[in-house]
Amino acid sequence: MVVLLLDDGLPIRVVIVEVKLAADPRKRLSWPAYVTVSRAFHGCSAALLIVAPDLGILSQKDPERLERWLEKAAVAASVAAILDEPS
Repeated sequence: MVVLLLDDGLPIRVVIVEVKLAADPRKRLSWPAYVTVSRAFHGCSAALLIVAPDLGILSQKDPERLERWLEKAAVAASVAAILDEPS
């Protein structure tokens, strides 16, 4: 999903929202493209928001492992991860 934030009808921020239901090592290659293409297309800053309903999908319940994995993605723009482990 792509969320486009507007100010007086002009794009000021685009947020790419991706829900991760399974691990996919190829995302390290595609996530930078999502951000770069969205930024170029909309002419504004872009960010990637990763939503993982199950923390174990991305990090094996190790947030530091996830952080290292995301760093390897080499995403030049903002990358945010929301990890919500079900109670």
